[in-house]
Amino acid sequence: MRESLCIDLEMIRRGDENTFERLFHGYFERICYFARDYVCDWEVARELAQETFAKLWEIRASLEDGSDIPALLYTITRNNALNYLKHLTIREKYRNHSETKHVELQLNLMALSDLQVEEIFRHDLQKVIDEAVDDLPEKCKETFVMSRNFDMSYKEIAAQLNISVKTVENHISEALKRLRVKINPDR
Repeated sequence: MRESLCIDLEMIRRGDENTFERLFHGYFERICYFARDYVCDWEVARELAQETFAKLWEIRASLEDGSDIPALLYTITRNNALNYLKHLTIREKYRNHSETKHVELQLNLMALSDLQVEEIFRHDLQKVIDEAVDDLPEKCKETFVMSRNFDMSYKEIAAQLNISVKTVENHISEALKRLRVKINPDR
């Protein structure tokens, strides 16, 4: 690893662009590698590194005497990376929730579709659903049956099974995913 650059903190605070550019060129690659260790994606790491330097530029006037600029760069990068990962987690939860709702809507649509067609396919569909439910892992199956067959809320199921509501949500989500695959394997 290269030696630390000698960066004049006062020049950074004053907004000296040449000093800041030297800092940027001296640390950008290191910050990219550091960010990549968190996010495992080179392009995202480069964006996070750019955000790090933009943030440092924004707060430059408020830097205190004796501030360790490299340490500050790494701290800002870590926070940026953690915020990015939190955002990904939220987006993934929303996507999973949306998929679950989509399956539920499809099942509802099938239930409300043409009654004659429903009568023709109902028996076969019910058989596929029953087999799919029977193939679910035990806890997942138990949770799904309590929700769908006994119309229990997630909170009621959690209390009855002595598990968290989040665990109930996960079991229901997993059950719906597996049912979707069984009902429509080509999708």
